[in-house]
Amino acid sequence: MVPDQGITQVIFTINNNNDPFNYGTGGSPRWPSCSKNFVLYITDGEPCADGYLPNSLRDYASGRSQYNCSGTSCPAVGSFPASTFPSCTGGGESSSCGGIVSGCYVAGIEDVALYMHTTDLRSPTLGVNNMPGIQNLTLFSVFAFGKGSTLLRYAAINGGFEDLNGSNTPDDQSEWDQDGDGEPDTF
Repeated sequence: MVPDQGITQVIFTINNNNDPFNYGTGGSPRWPSCSKNFVLYITDGEPCADGYLPNSLRDYASGRSQYNCSGTSCPAVGSFPASTFPSCTGGGESSSCGGIVSGCYVAGIEDVALYMHTTDLRSPTLGVNNMPGIQNLTLFSVFAFGKGSTLLRYAAINGGFEDLNGSNTPDDQSEWDQDGDGEPDTF
């Protein structure tokens, strides 16, 4: 569960019997460290209704990654062009989204991607059954019916880089483009 999410209904409970990280059998839990975990995100368009993110994740990538969008646009970085999301514009203001455009139509997937890729999701302060090592998620982003989405590229970079220099950010192209083709390896 993401902090500040405020879910009031428990959908399922993680315990030793149904913990996806428990590789034990016969009632003896075994949590291996550093399990690889992936999210395969397949979409037919740019996600843009992310204005309902918890405050702790809203603009999480700001100041942490240059691959950060704001509102309904992404800045140009390197060879990636600046872009806007014409299908994501709303009319007026929305009080439930802290003054963000109606419907909360704003970028945010790149923020969530960086958070889930750089945060230990099973630490003493987050998740259950604290496990040794870093338990994070790697995002693979698939734009099924299009190409050229700067937002999804930034999400793939933030959620799929290999931190070669220990900065915990995708600050070198070789960390997210190991084959040198100019595209994120997880896009």
